[in-house]
Amino acid sequence: MTAEEEPGLTATDAPRTPAEVSEKYATILGSTYAATFDGGEAELWQFYETLAEARIFVLLDDTAKGETYEPKVFTLKDAQYLLAFDVPEQADELTGSTASTSPTLGMDLFKLLRGRDIGLGINMGGTSSATLISGETIEMICAYYDGEAGEPLVADADTSQFRALLAPQNFPDTLQNALSDMLFRLQQTFNKAVLLKAEYEEGKSGFIVAVSGAADPDRGAIAAAVEDALKASRRNDVQLDVAFLGLDDPMASRIERVGQVLTAKRRS
Repeated sequence: MTAEEEPGLTATDAPRTPAEVSEKYATILGSTYAATFDGGEAELWQFYETLAEARIFVLLDDTAKGETYEPKVFTLKDAQYLLAFDVPEQADELTGSTASTSPTLGMDLFKLLRGRDIGLGINMGGTSSATLISGETIEMICAYYDGEAGEPLVADADTSQFRALLAPQNFPDTLQNALSDMLFRLQQTFNKAVLLKAEYEEGKSGFIVAVSGAADPDRGAIAAAVEDALKASRRNDVQLDVAFLGLDDPMASRIERVGQVLTAKRRS
């Protein structure tokens, strides 16, 4: 796949609101994307999930020599993108002629692009569902589906390896809310749950949920609740471990001083 500048495709083709464009093609993918304008992160991830399961058509480079056409790579906004459409006629309208496309599932295309630093342009060319998905976002989507496949998202933190305890700055609000919701259901099984960031002796760092006062039989359910929060918030890209502490562990008071207690309460 070689990149090229495309005269007919410019940065102004990037996402528009439904009110700005008269939609010719009404599709499930288009309506799911439209919901992201008035929604939040949940609606955005619903769009990604719909795209992953959708049959889409990748624009091919039919000018290359040989019997096999490869996906055409465009340079747009100083980054490289493949283009795909949920209706093949949209590719014809963008190119101004009968375009060569190849059908594929969105998830298969995500896997193809993973690790290549190539993004994906969906329905480009003036439709209300036109959007650019960066290579970084594709990595995050693939990481999310890796977690759904059963790879562990949460590990037990070894408090003896902590070198420094820090406030959990830049922790995603959506994930923190999800943690509060999940832990609320188990609030009778532990004393406190504190969110913090820890630096380890070997040099790495990461976010920790430190839970004090949990009995051994309850710890598995608590760890599972933290993992469920990661999945519910679609933030499998965040490294989050769990540390269990006894009520008389001196580390517990240190953690509470620098961390943020997760308030286990229902939100209206």
